[in-house]
Parts: sequence; C-alpha cells; structure tokens
Amino acid sequence: MNSIGKTLSIRQAWGVYALYIMVAGAGAVTPALAAFGDAFPDASPVTITLVQSLPSLTCILGTLLVGSIAGRKISFKLAGIIALLIYFVFGVFPAIWNNTIEGILIMRALVGFGMGMVAPLGASVFIRLVEDKEERQRYLGRGGAFWQIGCIIMTLSGGFLCAIDWRLTFWAYALSLVSLVVFLFCFKEPELTKNSEKDQRNENKKKIKIPAAAWFFVILFTVAQMVSSPTMMTFSTLMSINIPGETATSVAGTAGILLSIFVLAGGIASAFLDKFIKVMGRFTGAFCFIVCAAGAAIIAFASSILLFAVGIIVFGFGVCLAQPLFNYECSSVTDKISFTMVASLLMVAMNVGNFAASFWLGAVYSVVGESPSTLLLVDVGLFVVLAVIWAIFNLQNNAWRKDAKER
Repeated sequence: MNSIGKTLSIRQAWGVYALYIMVAGAGAVTPALAAFGDAFPDASPVTITLVQSLPSLTCILGTLLVGSIAGRKISFKLAGIIALLIYFVFGVFPAIWNNTIEGILIMRALVGFGMGMVAPLGASVFIRLVEDKEERQRYLGRGGAFWQIGCIIMTLSGGFLCAIDWRLTFWAYALSLVSLVVFLFCFKEPELTKNSEKDQRNENKKKIKIPAAAWFFVILFTVAQMVSSPTMMTFSTLMSINIPGETATSVAGTAGILLSIFVLAGGIASAFLDKFIKVMGRFTGAFCFIVCAAGAAIIAFASSILLFAVGIIVFGFGVCLAQPLFNYECSSVTDKISFTMVASLLMVAMNVGNFAASFWLGAVYSVVGESPSTLLLVDVGLFVVLAVIWAIFNLQNNAWRKDAKER
C-alpha cells in the first residue's frame, strides 16, 4: 500500500468494493420474469420485461446526478450512503407492496435511480485517490471483479428466492443493506495528500471538462455494449436450436449456469487487469475485443454444451475485462475533478448500449433473417472492426507515452 501513501487504506478499499458489488443489481429479477408473468396474467409480455429493463433507463438519471455532485458539492461517503439507502428501500419494497404490476414498476424505476447513483462511485474514488498508475489498474481491476461477484450473488439469490415464492425475489436487494454497513464502517472520506485544504477547494471550483479522448471511449463503450448484448440475449435460443434434442425449456437451467460461469470468468479476468496492461500496454483494449469476437464465433457454431461453455467463458473473459479497462483509459485522459462525470457517462453508455441492443438485433434480423448464428457472425465482424479502431486510436494516444503525466 505504500504507493498510495496515506490516501487509501485496505479498510477504505473494502468500503469502495462494497459499492462495486451492488453495481449489477438489475439481474436479480431475471430468473423470476416467467413467475411474474404467471402472477400478473393480464399484463403484456412487454410490461413484464419492464420489471428488468426499466431500471436501466432510470439509472441514467442517477449516474448523471452523482457525477455532477459527488466529490464536489457533497462528499463521496454521503453520496454512497444516500445511494445505498435508495437501493435498499425501493429494491426490497416490492416484496411487501406487490398488489399491482404498476406499483412494482414504480418501485423498479426508483431502485434504478439508486443503482445509477452507486454505479460510478467506486471508480471515481479510486481515480481521485490512487496516484500510481499500476496501483490504479490493480484497484480498478479488483473493483471489476467485485462487480461480477455481485452480479452472480444477486442473480442466484433472486432465482433461489423465487423458487420459494415470487414475492421473495425482491429480498435479494437486502444485499445492499450489507453493503451499506460495510461502507459505513470501512470507508472514511480521505484527505488528498498532494493538495492542501485550500488547494482542494480551488480544484472543486473548477469547471468539469471532458476531453475529446474521453468522449471517444464513451462512444466506443456504447457501441461495444450494443454489439455484445445480443450474444447474451440469444444464448439460450442458440442452445435450443443447435444442440440436438433440446428445447427452450430443457436448456433454461443449463443456460443459467453457463451464464453464471460467464460472469465468473469475467471476474477473474478483471482481477488481473493490471497484469494484462503490463503485457499488452496500449493494445489491451484491442485484445479484449478480439477475445470477444472469438467467443461469439465459438457460440455461433457450437453444437454441444461443452462448446457453448467454452464460447461463453471466452466471451465473458473479453467483455468483463473491457469494462474496467474503459474506466482506466478514461482516467488516463481526464483530470480527477472531471472523472466522476466521465465515470457516470460510461455507466450511461452501458445502459444506452444495452437498451439499443434490442433495436440492433431487430435491424440485423430484418436484413439477414431471424438467424441467431448469423447475427453473432455479424457481431464478430464488428468486434474486429472495433478492435482495430481502438488500436489505431491508442497509437496516437499520448496517455500511453512513458513520460505521460499522471492525472
């Protein structure tokens, strides 16, 4: 910890990880969507899917709000406490108030706002406090691993609780209360060692400036999310089509397990982000997208559970390694005061990309026909294109120069 000086202790780092573990909370209800449909037979299928997708839209408001005030107008700790309280209250409340689907959707919209507030805080704290580039890579990578761990816990908890009663699904969000307790006891708003109190106040008065390079990465992340999401959307469908003798019902359980392995593989990859950057340097991003292309290609041609498992592990490795890498790339080109907003924009990009994926899928199907395998092959080509674009951009990116200044 010496390279961080007095700004961040191990205990404080665990406080930040408590925020990371709650980033991917929308998936807690995914295993329960069919049960929600049975509970509300008069609701349309589109309305039922809003239980999962609506938070992705309202979280945009939360990310933009916290990006403009956290670390400037209010402390990171206060922002985290408010975010986790909103997350817990409105996440769990549908377990109690669930007479109408409309009431549940109102709660889902509000919990999405809390998710949005939580999402950029972890990366923002690490970028603001960790001066050394290698240490920054390590902490962002570990944060990404906790992100994936949280996704696994929330999804499995939601599925297990739904098997008892669909109303209990929402108690999966009680994990946010655990995160709040850890955050309260472990995280202390630190003093930055490089600036006096007066200098810090002057910094906070500076206007937020988002450089063109940061906008490049935000846009690239949006497109990458749009291209990668169809692989997840069509995964179980491809298994039912390509594996002889299987149906959509029979592969559902296996698909769920393999998708959990996808997240686990990604979490392991994220934990070693600093090692990958040390080996591949400015071409780490291009490597991530090439790995994504390879995984999507394997899935497109898979005809057995083993091949689907290999494909989703490879794909998850590339996708989940890219997520913390985008934070690192943006931190290298953005000053610390502005990075909280940039981190928020990255979370907005993720949600916009996920939302746009449904329209992208429909657009491709309108051209090539409703063939999931062909769709994934189109995405393979796009991943290669995105890899080339990232590599070319970083060839001109001064942040990768050895003599580049720390931001």
